[in-house]
Amino acid sequence: MTAFLALCLAFAMIQLDVTVVYTALPAIGDSLQAPAASLTWVVDAYTIAFAALLVTGGALGDRLGGRRVFQLGLLLFGLASAACAAAPNLAVLAVARLVQGIGAAVALPTSLSLLNVAYPDAERRNRMVAWWAAVGSIAAAIGPVLGGTLTDLLGWRSLFLVNVPVVALGVLLVRKALPPDADRNPATGSRLDPIGQLLAALALGAGVAAIIERSVPLAAIGVAAAAAFVLAERRVRHPMIPGDLFAHNEFRAAIFVGAALNFGTYGQLFLMAFYFQRLQGYSPSQAGLATTPELIASIAAAVLATRLLGRFGRMPLIIAGTGIATVGLLVLAIFHRPVGYALLLGPIMAIGFGTALAVPAATATALTAGGSGYAGVASGLFNASRQFGGSIGLAVFGALTAATFLPGFRLSMLCGAAVMISAALATALATRRSGRGRRGTAVDNPESPGTGQLPSNNGAQPRQSGRAELAIQGRLRRVGQPTRR
Repeated sequence: MTAFLALCLAFAMIQLDVTVVYTALPAIGDSLQAPAASLTWVVDAYTIAFAALLVTGGALGDRLGGRRVFQLGLLLFGLASAACAAAPNLAVLAVARLVQGIGAAVALPTSLSLLNVAYPDAERRNRMVAWWAAVGSIAAAIGPVLGGTLTDLLGWRSLFLVNVPVVALGVLLVRKALPPDADRNPATGSRLDPIGQLLAALALGAGVAAIIERSVPLAAIGVAAAAAFVLAERRVRHPMIPGDLFAHNEFRAAIFVGAALNFGTYGQLFLMAFYFQRLQGYSPSQAGLATTPELIASIAAAVLATRLLGRFGRMPLIIAGTGIATVGLLVLAIFHRPVGYALLLGPIMAIGFGTALAVPAATATALTAGGSGYAGVASGLFNASRQFGGSIGLAVFGALTAATFLPGFRLSMLCGAAVMISAALATALATRRSGRGRRGTAVDNPESPGTGQLPSNNGAQPRQSGRAELAIQGRLRRVGQPTRR
């Protein structure tokens, strides 16, 4: 249980740092004399680095050992947090947030793959994965509340200082609870792809920057880098993104769902901070407290999801969660003028509830498809998709509200709803094609034949014979076992 506590603590801190700054952004802008449009970089500098390097972080964990890489990521995160707290201007803060995102990208995918080490029993591991995902959703939801309270009481710099002791505790706990590099497996682990990584980071960074700065040259660079990335991945021997992972309909749906959920919810939380403070005259702590019902709904849904996964399967929960969140966004979009808090309460609770209901199921889908050899990469891809969606959502929502806030706010909510509806439809289509998503499949019993688990990335394809299925099952039971030399 100590290992689970350490991994959840780190995940909560990483997720918290995405949203904790939302309610502090007006105060940060006043303190550093930064224009409102540029404050998007305080969030996106973190999420861009986070999204761009998550797959590499997962591959590093697979190759070099999860515990070692996890500790390295946490230490880098802690040092960058201290630099954020001491930042004298917006440029330094953005760079420090970028480094913070690198540390998060290294630590996060290894925290999920280390659950395989800590809990080799499949049934218990799936419960822990669901709780791990629930903790992350709750942390992201509590961010605006905590951020506003700390900003009012101790100032915005305290948001980053609190990470330092948490990092120290996380490192100590994981050193105590897990054997040194028990999950290191160079023979089957993912290989690094520096060219693909560079192109992916350039494509994501230039694309988001183009939206924020409204720059055509940056957009062209982003498109060119994305095209070069696709070409390079087809030719490289060990691609950054294994192609056979995306052969699974459900894995593709989970990736899309992860991006869509963060596109809508992160953008909504970002805009609500300005809505409450600029239009309603709330203080940072009041704006944070105004999101408390969304937090409560998220907690309720996250706890409920851990129970419903075993009963209904993954795909029904994903469809239900995205549908509920979509309704919340659509309701926010109908308000033509600032309205009282009572009218906002229902839709923001629906967004929090729906998102937290879908995330654990989508996480379990991605990890199940990854199997043993791709655990780190599958985790990295899923979480990268979430951060990618969040980065794009923040950039799009910020750009739409730059000129006139309320019309842009309404249009932003409609954009978020459209993306979530698309994700729900993609999930329904994947369920229909695969014939899964019902009770007794995948997350309920990942070791059963036909779950779609992948073998290690040694080039072999899974066979359909019962003997091959038994071999794969045996390997999955040994997920996280030390490699004997």
